[in-house]
Amino acid sequence: MLEKIKQFFAGIASVTIALYAIGYIAQYAHDRMLGIAMVDPLREEYLIAGGTFFLSTLLALYYTLLNYWYYYVFFLLAAGAFIYFDRYEQREGRTGIQVVYTFLIIIIVIVFLYTVIPIFIKPLGFQDFLLREFAPIPQTGIFTGIEKELRTWILNENSINNLKLFTFYVLLLFTTAFSALVTYALVRRWQRGGWHPQPKKPLSKLLYDIHQRMVPVFMAIMGIITAVLIILIPIDFGVLIKSNVYPEVKVITAPGEELPLERDSEMESKIWLLRESSGELLLHAVYVEKGKTKPVFKILVLKKEQVKTMEILEKSFIMEIK
Repeated sequence: MLEKIKQFFAGIASVTIALYAIGYIAQYAHDRMLGIAMVDPLREEYLIAGGTFFLSTLLALYYTLLNYWYYYVFFLLAAGAFIYFDRYEQREGRTGIQVVYTFLIIIIVIVFLYTVIPIFIKPLGFQDFLLREFAPIPQTGIFTGIEKELRTWILNENSINNLKLFTFYVLLLFTTAFSALVTYALVRRWQRGGWHPQPKKPLSKLLYDIHQRMVPVFMAIMGIITAVLIILIPIDFGVLIKSNVYPEVKVITAPGEELPLERDSEMESKIWLLRESSGELLLHAVYVEKGKTKPVFKILVLKKEQVKTMEILEKSFIMEIK
């Protein structure tokens, strides 16, 4: 009985650590994208972000299954074909099939290194969106169009764009799962000693020896690729999926304090509450300076003693003002 209780609490601790780690990565990626990573959230927010990660992932799988079901069919076909060919090659053990299998693994490695990872690492470069001071996107490059579309979808939140972001995120999940499947197949092959049986002809034996030595190399490369993609999952979640809806607030400062906003009194300003810690408020303000027409975007960090009252208004998309 005591052993079961220990296992129960050990399981809870493991889940908590996993939620915290995933939540930390997702929250930091989201804060970096907005440009508010300078103020750490409460630790409880990391756990909340971790829980939201799993719920939102299930939601993304559900929505894309309804609208892009053929992606699931393609993934299952690709995974099933690879498993079948892997077992068929082991059963037959012919040198020609072994060579084909080797070239297949090489192609998979090249596709992941030069296509998959460069595509899904693009959101990692997004930062300071709230200040609208985006780094210019290069006009050349294979994946320039994808980067532009992702940025456009994030800055113009609506149901259609959310579905597109969900789809991009689910494709990352599928490619990670396929990479993990290939890695697992190579690990199992390495544990069994590589390719079997050993041929007797000199040329076939030479190819066999080359294949045997390449098994741990392929295994290491695919293992690294899988690890990179696993880390990219919470990063892309934080940038692409995590909500950018925050409560608008009306702030009245304490006597002798003023908000650092040189705004035109005739133009309405908007302030969102981004984060509240034990002693500080993190705010995002959009206002128009005197004598100007273009809005100014600013991140404010206020001590709580600087604020007399703060009225919470409705929640809204924080980047609605361009």
